[in-house]
Amino acid sequence: MLQESQKLADASGAELDEKQIADFIDNLIQSGNIKLEEIPRLMARYALSDPTEMRAEFAERMGLDESETTSPRC
Repeated sequence: MLQESQKLADASGAELDEKQIADFIDNLIQSGNIKLEEIPRLMARYALSDPTEMRAEFAERMGLDESETTSPRC
């Protein structure tokens, strides 16, 4: 499992950590925007998806723009 401080960057440089994504999904559940019954299907989809594409999708859904998430590349 990833440590909270570990960041995952997508191809555009957007950085997301595990806690940000977990909090986002928790908020979707708490607000009623996603049903608990949909979680197994979504987990399977995420597990089978390309990690870079999933990070980009999460960044987009979370409303993160590059000015907030871009980090310098080494």
